[in-house]
Amino acid sequence: DYYREKDGVDYRNVYREKNMVIGRTIDVLAAAGHKKAFALDVDEECRLVVRYEDGTTESLSSGEISVRVSE
Repeated sequence: DYYREKDGVDYRNVYREKNMVIGRTIDVLAAAGHKKAFALDVDEECRLVVRYEDGTTESLSSGEISVRVSE
């Protein structure tokens, strides 16, 4: 609910604009190991949407993952 539009401000768009990983290749770190992914966008639930090298996509939530920008 925090990111829904309030007082004429769409906080999801603000979050997208300030997100430092969208449009970049990242390492997704999870309990099962890490995978390279491309950060596509932030979805309506403010989760990071990524596309893995095999073409699959996933929406990631805080607490589930840790990300590193690939060099």
